[in-house]
Amino acid sequence: MHTAPPLIAAALVGLGLVAVSPNSMRGQELWGRGVPAGQVQLTVGGEFEYADRTLGSGDGLEDLAAPWRVSDATLLFPETALQIEGLRAASGDPLWSPTVGPVRGTAQVSRVTFPVELRVGILDRLTFGTRITSRFDRVEGDFGVLPTEGADLGVNPAVTDRGAEVTALLTALNDARTALGDAGWDGFYFAMETAYRAGSFFPVEGSSVAVALSDRLVELDAALVAAQLPAIGLPLPTADAALDGAGLTTILTSLQGTYRGFQPIGTSLLSWNPGDAEVWLNWDVRRSGDINTVEGSGVSAWAGARLPFGTLENPNLIFDVGTGDGQLDLLGGVDGWLRRERWGVSGGLDLALPTGATERGVRLLGPGEVVGRSVAFQLLDWTPGTTFQLRLFPSLSLTSGLWADAGYVMDRQGDGTFDLREEVTGLPGVERVTDESGWTRHTLSFGLRLRPPDLAAARIEIWSRWSGAIAGEGPVTPAWSRLEFGGRVWRTLW
Repeated sequence: MHTAPPLIAAALVGLGLVAVSPNSMRGQELWGRGVPAGQVQLTVGGEFEYADRTLGSGDGLEDLAAPWRVSDATLLFPETALQIEGLRAASGDPLWSPTVGPVRGTAQVSRVTFPVELRVGILDRLTFGTRITSRFDRVEGDFGVLPTEGADLGVNPAVTDRGAEVTALLTALNDARTALGDAGWDGFYFAMETAYRAGSFFPVEGSSVAVALSDRLVELDAALVAAQLPAIGLPLPTADAALDGAGLTTILTSLQGTYRGFQPIGTSLLSWNPGDAEVWLNWDVRRSGDINTVEGSGVSAWAGARLPFGTLENPNLIFDVGTGDGQLDLLGGVDGWLRRERWGVSGGLDLALPTGATERGVRLLGPGEVVGRSVAFQLLDWTPGTTFQLRLFPSLSLTSGLWADAGYVMDRQGDGTFDLREEVTGLPGVERVTDESGWTRHTLSFGLRLRPPDLAAARIEIWSRWSGAIAGEGPVTPAWSRLEFGGRVWRTLW
């Protein structure tokens, strides 16, 4: 299942000393990951990631903000069609069509990750490792509605601090139609209720449809006076101005609105979150050479677990990538490497298997919806798909101790599955959730590494690397570009 929900996502700024998504440090292992018995290896680092595009639907990378760039703002909110029918019926103009204006803008998501990794050589070929991470996420967006001549819809006063005015008018209309006992005014009341309650827009004061609605109120007052009943005497609450960027933010964030709970568009969010911790054991199946020499080769196998210390995606943020999947994952893989005095190559295969379902909240999406309504929030049991990574890293010695390397990585996560906790009511045609998994990413990278030829003299290694997604499939998955810095040191324990 793939979909593009959306928005505001953002830009990453990072710095430190090692790569860090669950498998990124492993992609650095050009000399194998084993540590000799009695020695400890400490790795620290930082990673800056940035994305303003998603992996797309198979035809190339897509702009992150693309789902929000529409020819008319009403297209972002399918329920507006019902509201328009109410306005047509209440105003008596069945041919009226609203004008709002196109939505334009940009969106970026970024994150800075700081990992700390420790490896200890337990036996000659057996190494224990663990990693913990912390991450700063930033979400940025700049969205607006282009000024359009004749724009006649703005923010519905019912979702602003003028909601009491709307409630007072609808209550008075209901009392009036009951008192008159005239079926003709029944239709007017229900049409007005739909016009105010069905969606997030309403005509701007002075627009043709607003004038027509005010005229109908005058007619109703006249009918009440003719029946020797008190007139309503209340003004028509209308939108203060044509929709703009601030109005779009109000629609998404108002606690009285349909989409309440989202962070404001245009706001930059910076938050710190822990990532999932990992522990593993590595066994060198075959090894020639050691960490004190340049030339050597080997094959190793490893197995471990990812512990659920990270945070899940927040369904009330327009765009959020989370820092974990909220459950215990089983990890495993194989690595191989070959190094010579002037060149080397390494590769590997990693798997991450979920152990079960996790309770989480999501916003379900119906046909044509870009962002889930608050009524669509549901708790469900989510089982993430299996994650697979294949990598290949050739390297070349530029001079004694200085290596240049390139790399190719293919990551894939299978489709997740979910079971709703309860039957969904009031949401006909639900098609998908806002944060579906299921993606494939192809990444190229280039880096430099400084490692003394004889680690016995200086047991330290430092590197820097740039990598970027070049292709893939996953309409809601960011196409990350990444800059990393890392370093590790070795010390003897016994």
